[in-house]
Amino acid sequence: MVTHDGGSPPPMLDLLGWLAGVLGWLAGATTALVSSLLAELLQRVHDLFVWRMFDLLAWRLMPAGRTLGCSMALIAHRGASAAHPENTMRAMLAALDAGAHGVEYDLQQLADGTLIVLHDETLRRTARRGVLPADDRLLDMPVGELRLTELERVDVGGGSPPTFERMLATLLARDSSRLSFAELKRGSGGAMVAEALRIARKLGAGPQSVVWISFDAEVCAQLKRAAPEYRVLLLGLGAREHDVRALLERAHALGLDGIDAGAHPGALTPAVVRDAHARGMLVAAWVYKAPAANDREGVWEYMHRADVDFFTTNWPDTVAGWADRTNGGRAPHAQTTARIDPGRNLEIAR
Repeated sequence: MVTHDGGSPPPMLDLLGWLAGVLGWLAGATTALVSSLLAELLQRVHDLFVWRMFDLLAWRLMPAGRTLGCSMALIAHRGASAAHPENTMRAMLAALDAGAHGVEYDLQQLADGTLIVLHDETLRRTARRGVLPADDRLLDMPVGELRLTELERVDVGGGSPPTFERMLATLLARDSSRLSFAELKRGSGGAMVAEALRIARKLGAGPQSVVWISFDAEVCAQLKRAAPEYRVLLLGLGAREHDVRALLERAHALGLDGIDAGAHPGALTPAVVRDAHARGMLVAAWVYKAPAANDREGVWEYMHRADVDFFTTNWPDTVAGWADRTNGGRAPHAQTTARIDPGRNLEIAR
């Protein structure tokens, strides 16, 4: 079970997080006064400096602390999305084979009520070139206006977007000990919440198998009211620690089980994680789609030392290799499982 020793993190960890936050604030304040082209250049310089700084300093200057085996589980962002088409069955199964504790995927609802695994509101970005449907207009239509029979004409990498029911059933059959972080997109209505819960319960996917996440606080509240046995995390992105603290306060006020914040060291700090754990709440960190500037070893190490419970990565195989090295090679990462414990938060078993 996850344990928190109550002590303070290494001072360098807080210092690095504070410095990243200051640099982020300066970049934002400066870019507000210049042209968009120069603003983009400054932002790139800031990102390069901050993430390179973490690569160089995070693991060298922080003393050894807890092993990975008792502090952070790895969740594959849209599956193994750096190497495979995102949100496809192939990406999810590859992530499990790589040793991820679980996978994260996005849910959209079609006009006929079917839930599908897809990030965007249209198919344009993820549709495979060269295998487009005869009616190209499908790609730009909101998926909420399409039916499953229409979607089956579009290839997003190994076939059409999978349905939530097929995805969850396949993952449970492969390894029921792995977690599904299922994101209901912003603006999802009560009908979508009800359908998602119906499918999970039909397949026997309880709180040990599914964690619900959403950027929409009302959707999270609906999920928690309708199914209090499940863990529900509020998604958010903040450039400053103040933003992540506000996210934590919002989640706590709604009676949720934790937060899933952007993996930005200047914002998701050890102090925030300590406060969340003191309230019995979970903390997850997520990255942008690949290639993501914050999906790198210095940030993995920072989040691990900060005692984040889950890290969502586009590179589950690479991060699993790093985790094995961090953990002293004591056990193959692929044999590690994570489960939500009803009495506390997260249990890592080997």
